[in-house]
Amino acid sequence: WGIVMLNTAIINLVLLQQNAKAIKSILPPFVKFIAVVKADAYGHGLVEVSSAIYPYVDAYAVALPEEGVTLRSSGIDKDILVLTPPVGGDYDLAVKYDLTLSVQTEDEISLLDSVANSYNKIVKAQIAVNTGMNRFGVLPTDIDVIIKKLKKSSRIAVDGVYSHLYQPQNPLTRIKQSREFCAVANKVKDSFPFAYAHLSA
Repeated sequence: WGIVMLNTAIINLVLLQQNAKAIKSILPPFVKFIAVVKADAYGHGLVEVSSAIYPYVDAYAVALPEEGVTLRSSGIDKDILVLTPPVGGDYDLAVKYDLTLSVQTEDEISLLDSVANSYNKIVKAQIAVNTGMNRFGVLPTDIDVIIKKLKKSSRIAVDGVYSHLYQPQNPLTRIKQSREFCAVANKVKDSFPFAYAHLSA
C-alpha cells in the first residue's frame, strides 16, 4: 500500500555507438543505414542516441514531424524520414525543416507539392506501401497511380519506397510480403532510379 516502484534504464551510449559502428561495417557501400529513433528512441533518449550514432548512420526515421524538428534543432543535418502519414501542419514543418515525408495518396502528394511550391523548395518524399501491416500505405494494386502523380510534380523528389513486415518470424508471411514489396519497389525504381527500397520490422 502506498508504495510506488519506478523502473530506471541505464543507457550506455558508448556500447550503443559500438553497435552502430559494427552494423555499418558489415553493410555494402551502396546500402544506407537508417536508424529508427521514434518514440524518444524507444525511451532511450532521442537526441542523446541520435547524436551518439551520428558518425555511422546515413539517415534517421521518426514517427512524427515534431521529432524531426527536435533532431534538426539539436544539430542533426542528415536525412530524417517521417514514418506516419502527414496531417495538417505536418506539411509546413516537413518543408521548413527539410524532413522527408511518407506519402500514400494522391491528395497527400498534391498537398506536399503545393506547400513545397509556396516555399519555393524541392522536398524529399518516400512512398509507404501496405503489404499486409494494414496501418497505412498505398496498396500494391494502386502504385501505378501514385507513381504517375509523383512524376507530374516538379517539387517532390522521390527518395525511397518502403514497407513494414507484420509477422517477420513467420517465413510464409515474410516471403509473401517481400515478394509483393519487391514487385512494387521495381516499379518505383523504374521511374525513380535513385529511390532507396527498404523493408523491415
